[in-house]
Amino acid sequence: MTYADFPVVEWTVHFENTGSENAPTLSEVLAIDTSLGGAAAPSWTIHTNSGSTAVATDFEPADLTLSPTPGDYLLFTTEGGRPTSGTLSADPKVPGGGWPYFNLDRGGQGAIVALGWPGQWGLQTELDSLGRVRLTGGMTNVDGPFSGTPVLRDLGLTRMHLEPGESIRTPLIVTMAWRADDWIDAQNVWRQWFLRHNTPRPGGNNPPPMCPTGSVCGSYNFTLVTTEREFDFMDGYRREGLLPSVGGHLDWWWIDAGWYTLPDAVDPHDVTAWQYTGNWEVDRVRYPNGLKEVTDRARAEGMSTIVWHELERCRPGTWLYETHPEWLLPGGDPEHRYLDWGNPDAYDWAVATVHRLIEENGPDLYRQDFNYLGPLANWNAADTDGRRGATQIRYVVGFLAFLDELRRCRPDMLIDNCASGGRRLDVESLRRSVVMSQSDNVRDPQGAHSQHFGLSPWVVCHGTSARTDSAYALRSTMNWLFEIHIDEMLTAPPTDEHWGLIRAATEEWSVVKGHYSEDFYPLSGYDRAMTGWLAYQYGAADGAAGVLHCFARPDTPQEEFVLRPRGLIAAATYSIVDFDDPGGERKVSGHDLMSVGLEVAPTHRPAAVMLRYQRADVR
Repeated sequence: MTYADFPVVEWTVHFENTGSENAPTLSEVLAIDTSLGGAAAPSWTIHTNSGSTAVATDFEPADLTLSPTPGDYLLFTTEGGRPTSGTLSADPKVPGGGWPYFNLDRGGQGAIVALGWPGQWGLQTELDSLGRVRLTGGMTNVDGPFSGTPVLRDLGLTRMHLEPGESIRTPLIVTMAWRADDWIDAQNVWRQWFLRHNTPRPGGNNPPPMCPTGSVCGSYNFTLVTTEREFDFMDGYRREGLLPSVGGHLDWWWIDAGWYTLPDAVDPHDVTAWQYTGNWEVDRVRYPNGLKEVTDRARAEGMSTIVWHELERCRPGTWLYETHPEWLLPGGDPEHRYLDWGNPDAYDWAVATVHRLIEENGPDLYRQDFNYLGPLANWNAADTDGRRGATQIRYVVGFLAFLDELRRCRPDMLIDNCASGGRRLDVESLRRSVVMSQSDNVRDPQGAHSQHFGLSPWVVCHGTSARTDSAYALRSTMNWLFEIHIDEMLTAPPTDEHWGLIRAATEEWSVVKGHYSEDFYPLSGYDRAMTGWLAYQYGAADGAAGVLHCFARPDTPQEEFVLRPRGLIAAATYSIVDFDDPGGERKVSGHDLMSVGLEVAPTHRPAAVMLRYQRADVR
């Protein structure tokens, strides 16, 4: 498939047996096998990231250089069957990574390549004697750690025969050729394509920025939440002027895990009790009138609503685990079993159950989670001789079909994609969903702004949960999604100063929220130790307006930092407003902003400088 408005080409390879007998064995099936570049090409740099492991450095960016020696290679893969799970290693041959997005940069030109597969994958890049990069990749079935120096074929490429009438597919491959001053300009073309063509658009519109809240976000036990607690929290936020009904900006109410019944043997006071999924009925002791009483009250306050689900995993003692073991994948940890999306009966049950829950509970957004270690070991345990990869393929196809069916029946409903945070952020999954929990490392200011820095070149609609005790923490979290929770509202009520911080931050976010889905520019380097300055910019592609974020961490020794924004119009005049000094507007030319820059020198640590720029020479 080609796109008329972007230099993007994508494809998926399909195989089908139309005969009446088993087909010959397919082996070493590749989704991509292509070469980039030409004679006398300069050196190649591969811009990519780590995936997620629920740490502050999730999505850490990396610039890897391909060895100039013909035959040398880099091998990338993921962990456990979730496509964006893992961390880049220092291994010179097998960096791993857990991030199926790559920008191959040869200086002024190159190509972006992404694999869309919510499962296990591998990609090998290898330089040939003519300076070309050969890329080979596809679905794999082997997890690390690896001994020796494996190559792609050692990762267990698909090897199976097709039964009569059977069809299979490979991962989606998306490629974007580019010529630009540098690779960041190419990434912004990618972002524009991603938002227009690879992001769900309910009603034909881009997903609106979100500022959700709720009554629990992890520091309170999920399985002790009640209707009364939900209403008490709404009352508190309303009293402080934060809900839309009273002019505030908290526009989504989030009912997280734990609202369902638990097995009799599980103590709801155990902080891990929420993990006992598999009884998909509302706990009527804690929610006597169901969740709809809560979602209706939220809508009356001007909010839309989110409800958490995790139908893919179940634990002993629950209805799903005990009643339908034939719907569950074998192998792995018996304490956490996975629904087999490739089983038609299991698929039909999941579709019917989710539609029932949506009708009964009334959410405006369906939140899908996918926890624990990942299903790779289970897929492999279920494969039969001569059919390596069959279970994984059926599972992935069933999962994507489930999301498609949900969107077909409810075209105006958004789907949130969570998998222990951001561990299922491949291009196929994000074609159907947004990212409300980019990492399970939450309420960490350094982690939040560092993750934004790494994730934003690749993904548009994402965000995380804020710590709310300082302007630094709140501004660090601001993005397309800006999540505000105060779990301790009832036990340790916030002070007037604390409430004031939240009101100010949500007001600031409301002014700039539209920019987070526009172009993105890193304005500093990435500092893994998180002691140096970190800065970035979001703004309109035409240079009309945007927002600059600059962070001095708790241990940043340098007194000042010079911000040099990008993508502006040199001849234009810009108004610069510091959110800490809204009356101190400055007028600066685009040329001077991009070349001389703006010096920021906050006197305290940590500090979050937040500036808005806007053309002042046009109305």
